[in-house]
Amino acid sequence: MMFDDVSRTGSITLDLNRIPKPAKNPKKCTLRLLRTDGKIPTLNLFKNKRCKGWWPVAAREKDEESGEENLILKVCRCCLLMPQKNMLIFTARTFG
Repeated sequence: MMFDDVSRTGSITLDLNRIPKPAKNPKKCTLRLLRTDGKIPTLNLFKNKRCKGWWPVAAREKDEESGEENLILKVCRCCLLMPQKNMLIFTARTFG
């Protein structure tokens, strides 16, 4: 997840075929999980159907020349892929 400015909302784009595998605990959740060089393990949500763990959220520096990214928070999420007809049966609390 990337935010251009900490004070503004950000955006997230997920490739459900190649989601970065989440860290199992907050201590292992680092900016390394955001690398795009193909060296981090990924998972296919269409095959696994469910994943739970910690992902880092980074912000880019205002100085565009440096392009540095800083870890601003860690998010614990559960991702679940299910048919639309099942959405009303389950609640968010079911997976927490």
